[in-house]
Amino acid sequence: MRRLWPSIAFLVWAAPVWALDVPVRSGEHGAFTRLAMPLPADVTWTVGRTDTGYGVRLDDADTEFDLASVFARIGRNRIAGLRSAEDGTLRIDLGCDCHLIAYRFRDQWLVLDVRDGPAAPDSPFEDPFVETEVASNETVPTRPAPAMRLPLIFDHPAVGQGSEMRTASAVPSPSAQPQSDLPPEDHRADPSAKPHVPDPFDVAPGLDVASEESEAALAETIARAVSQGLLSPSDGQPHSSTAPEQPEPHREDIAPAETVAAPPIVSDQTDGMPDEQAAHLWPGITAETSIDRERPAAQGAPGTLEDTGACLPESYFAVGDWGDDRDFPTQIAERRAALTAEFDLVPEGAPLALARTYIFFGFGREAKRALQMDGVGSQERSVLLALAALVDGEQAPFPILDSQLECAGPGVLWALLSVDGRTKGSPIDTNSIRRAFRDLPVALQGHIGNRLSEALVAAGETEVARLILERSEPAVTGATPEAEMARAEIAVADQDHAGARTALDEAVQSDIRMPPEAILRLFELSHADRAPVEESVFLLSEAYRFENRGTRLAVDLAVAEMRARLDLGQFDVAAGLLDTVAHDIPTAELRDLTSEAALALARDASDLDFLRLSLSRLSAGLLPDAEHALARRLLDLGFPDRARSLILSGTDREFAEERRYLRAESAIALGRPEDAIEELSGMSGETAARLRTHALAALGDYGAALSAGAALPKSEDLTETAWRAGAWAQLEGSDEAVLRDAAGAMANRPDADTAVLPSLSAGRDALTASEGSREIIDRLLQRFPTEPNP
Repeated sequence: MRRLWPSIAFLVWAAPVWALDVPVRSGEHGAFTRLAMPLPADVTWTVGRTDTGYGVRLDDADTEFDLASVFARIGRNRIAGLRSAEDGTLRIDLGCDCHLIAYRFRDQWLVLDVRDGPAAPDSPFEDPFVETEVASNETVPTRPAPAMRLPLIFDHPAVGQGSEMRTASAVPSPSAQPQSDLPPEDHRADPSAKPHVPDPFDVAPGLDVASEESEAALAETIARAVSQGLLSPSDGQPHSSTAPEQPEPHREDIAPAETVAAPPIVSDQTDGMPDEQAAHLWPGITAETSIDRERPAAQGAPGTLEDTGACLPESYFAVGDWGDDRDFPTQIAERRAALTAEFDLVPEGAPLALARTYIFFGFGREAKRALQMDGVGSQERSVLLALAALVDGEQAPFPILDSQLECAGPGVLWALLSVDGRTKGSPIDTNSIRRAFRDLPVALQGHIGNRLSEALVAAGETEVARLILERSEPAVTGATPEAEMARAEIAVADQDHAGARTALDEAVQSDIRMPPEAILRLFELSHADRAPVEESVFLLSEAYRFENRGTRLAVDLAVAEMRARLDLGQFDVAAGLLDTVAHDIPTAELRDLTSEAALALARDASDLDFLRLSLSRLSAGLLPDAEHALARRLLDLGFPDRARSLILSGTDREFAEERRYLRAESAIALGRPEDAIEELSGMSGETAARLRTHALAALGDYGAALSAGAALPKSEDLTETAWRAGAWAQLEGSDEAVLRDAAGAMANRPDADTAVLPSLSAGRDALTASEGSREIIDRLLQRFPTEPNP
């Protein structure tokens, strides 16, 4: 197999140059201007200084850069010009005293940030841009660099898990989460560069056989020791092996004078697990001496998070004092060197100092593992475990920090983070928060600034949240998508929903790292204000849905899209989105979403769209308010039978009265007034009186209808009912002349039983009266037009 590697390598390295068309996207981010381009993971890149700015080359590819839409979203104050040169390079002309940093994002994008001010002295992107490789994402070490873990973990299956290697990015990424505890790699082939530190557990070539024989001998020795009672099989729980309680020494006080036995080595898989779960992944044997058995067990297990209910010492939270201006590799190497004493025992206090330094640089997970090295537990270590989790963005209860919300000092900052700003109305010391944040390392300020800002907004401290975000944003670790989301939340707290939507929309459009939660928030704010959403946001949401298919996140995105489509009046698209999640959500949630869509349809759809979708897709079984909205619209459009089918069943007491009214109205429209009268039985009020009047009139009982209408306001028009009931006295007071004249004629007509002596004058009077009657009849026919015979 080994003989095949040269051939395989030759085939890979001899691959021809291939063509690559690269679209370039852009965006303004306040403190910097960003260019981003999609790039396959196997394409390497080079960045260097030119006379007018910077040059970018994609190695092993014939490149054409698409710059058509770059300046549609950015100005020319930082990037004065861009051009795709004939040699396949991208030339960036600067218009300011700026510098550029470049980094990979998710192995899918190359990101170029142009920031104000001079570059760092050790920036790998300030060397001249020449044909040879100057600064790229491929490291050329002076010797092979073995995989190394911090803290060190055995990579042998007989000892523990650990085959995964964590490496540092070539350039500090502005991601909010530090990705490794290794120093940044030098991206220049500098012969004077320091050699990489070899892996102390790396087996030299040629010793494989000896290693296997040693393993077999070790296993045999351990088995013999177990059978003789010198060793006992482990139950998976680490044994506490600590010295009597003493104050934790500061890092400069660490000395290897007294040591304690190390606990079982654990792997990445046990990190953060409950003890009983992690036990199954720990090695099966632990060693314990008579000295260990005599040590007091009262110190507690590592990681115990007890709440004393009192304000803790400020030294527990003095993160700014746990490191200095030296670089990360130097300080971590110093702490690691203090970990090893005689007989491979762990010096007391060394893990504590290492954990503090990790937290100083923003590496929470590594800090937690450092605290697990010696099995020691203390109140300060419990605080450090909580701080390590918060640095890594974990959201979990930390009881030891609960009481710190009511204290003055740096502890209140971390306590507020731990509860995500939910202070239950209790006042907090914002001055202490500002002082504690100012004292943090700059990188850590950027790392937690956005989360602290959001927590302050949740606590009602909007102005302090704005100050914290402004202080954290200039840091490389502060220019994150989460910072844009925090800015939007501050705008929402200021009642500036339009500003929040604009900030999120610009960020989503221009920043490829924006998480799907930002799109969800943009949809939510737009729906609350019934504001339109751009089509490009829908496309991005659809891409995230595909990427996260089968998860709750994909469902939430589809639901948010559905609401936005309803607001835009795109009811067919919204119905399709509802269908996509129908089989992925509980029945009750589906009912709620369908009811929400039905309400929007009844309120906003055109008559044609409403009838097409409601008659084909909607039926009974929705929420009562949705059923009533649909029935009301159907009655208005002349579909009483369909309306009645939606409201036949009973409903909650809150909606029962309205449902009875709708059923009575539909019964009248269907020609069943007796059903309406029965439905209205026992009901009073204006609506009941009006419907009862219509139902009685439909039965032909106009007198009863007129009596029922007496409960209605005087503004109600009962003229026709009074006319049909023959209430002439009531009509004599009508505002219409024809009704007054007709009522007067009917009221003053002669009694048919009264005898009138014939005479010439009587005949003339009768003739005149008949002409007046004919005129009144003609006017009445115009007032009450008759329906044509079928």
